[in-house]
Amino acid sequence: MKHAFALVLLLLIASNALAADTNKSPAYPKPIAQKVTRDLDLKLFKIRVEADGRLTSKRKLSAAEEEYLTGMREATFGDYVFDVKPGGISGVSFALFCDAGASADPSCMLATPGNPEKSTSIPGLRFAIPGDGCLYASGHANSYFAERRKYCLTPAGALAEVSQPALYVGLKSKALKPVTLYAGRNLQTAVTTIAAKESLEVLLLQDDLYLVRDGFGLVGWAKLEAEQTAVDVDGLFFAGD
Repeated sequence: MKHAFALVLLLLIASNALAADTNKSPAYPKPIAQKVTRDLDLKLFKIRVEADGRLTSKRKLSAAEEEYLTGMREATFGDYVFDVKPGGISGVSFALFCDAGASADPSCMLATPGNPEKSTSIPGLRFAIPGDGCLYASGHANSYFAERRKYCLTPAGALAEVSQPALYVGLKSKALKPVTLYAGRNLQTAVTTIAAKESLEVLLLQDDLYLVRDGFGLVGWAKLEAEQTAVDVDGLFFAGD
């Protein structure tokens, strides 16, 4: 009975994530010259990968990679996409695997070809590899909203996330409860209060505070509560486990 309830919960989380993921075709800062698109149906999630076709290739997987995929498929759903060179045609190849996640946390990982244990896992539903040395990830996955993140190769050849001062949210929605906006991050001086059912837009997340705009255009900081279902703002909830 417990396993059945857990499966129903995962399916609910996944369906909520897909419904809320409005970032269907994110505009990346670098164009993909010869775009190749791979869509993976991983049962709970659909993952899209876009890359420059000149940077991709398929090969026979090693025994370790086949064993990794077998274990992945027994626990969840996942697949090998292709080998790709994020740094350009003359760059180093990585093996790209994507996975639905054992607890509703879809991701793709770049691994050393032949050795999936040496890898970097990146959460998301949509991924772009234009060949500029970086991978761009987006989607409402293991997060409270559809995040946009950038990961670039370091001089040592590893993949590291590029730090941002804040995360863009861009969620146009409505308040489920009254939401007070404040002039400062200390939440001392109120700017306005958005009543339940009134429209708003969640603009940014910085640390644990959101920058929010009301229907008139006033902005302020707010501490927004969210669980695996929306609490303060419709569409703001944790998609994952």
